[in-house]
Amino acid sequence: HSDMVTSVSYANDGSKLLSTSRDGTVCVWSGRPPADLADSASESTTRSTPTMRPIHALKTPVTQCSAMQGVLSHDGKLAAVAFSQGRVATWNTSAGTLLYSSQVSDVNATAIMFSDDSRYLIAGSSDGSTTVLEGELGSVLRVLTCNAAGVGNVFFEHGGVAKELGESRVVSVCSQQAITWDLSGNGSKACIADFIADSKGIFHNRTMQNRVFVAHQGLTMFDPLLSAVMYDMREYEKHPGNSFMFRDSTNVQVGGVHHQRMVLYSPPHTTISMLVNETGGVKALDFCPDGLLLVSGNLR
Repeated sequence: HSDMVTSVSYANDGSKLLSTSRDGTVCVWSGRPPADLADSASESTTRSTPTMRPIHALKTPVTQCSAMQGVLSHDGKLAAVAFSQGRVATWNTSAGTLLYSSQVSDVNATAIMFSDDSRYLIAGSSDGSTTVLEGELGSVLRVLTCNAAGVGNVFFEHGGVAKELGESRVVSVCSQQAITWDLSGNGSKACIADFIADSKGIFHNRTMQNRVFVAHQGLTMFDPLLSAVMYDMREYEKHPGNSFMFRDSTNVQVGGVHHQRMVLYSPPHTTISMLVNETGGVKALDFCPDGLLLVSGNLR
């Protein structure tokens, strides 16, 4: 990549890693580093870090577009990327061949995720809409409108493994709210969580039974499945590390014994000190499945 890395994503078995960049490039890498790279990580040395080369530099269907976010399917056989100009594309990662390219919006496509069985793909856009597609064919199945701001993350509740699409629920997350969608029929809002930079608390409004308000001046972790909240009460300067993790108010992380996806909320204009000596700041992070490796995407 020759510009900012916009996303990094491991396959569930750790065999492959996908990275995307603002320059529009998309790369598939081995998820397991070569022996000399693993050895260098465990040694205190000033020698140069070994260089890895991608398995595939995927040929993209659009030019002069940024690759906004990418994801690998659960088994690592498919890669999907959301591009600016509203297009999403899916490849076979073994051959590096393009399967399809679909238009989901007239504005930037900004978020993307497979169901665990790869039957379905969801894509979020900067106009707040979310589109549900067939995972291997790219046909549009549902258009969900809409979040209060551009969608930054999307995911299936319980992984999205279901006999029929109507039995699934998806969550679309923007900087201000997380919406859980029931996909029966044309798709309806089952629950809306609004994030507020205010004193700590989670509130329910009796006149809006499917709506909750999550308020905190610091870091908050919200679980859409349980409608539960965890608060981080530490001051930011006490966080480990000396490099900045840039957040767009919300980000989706995996946590808990069941690896449930949860929404990390930080108030606007907040940065989080995390990694040690990661120069230039960090835009994207992902852990390998066994937790032994952390991949970060640099801002420059």
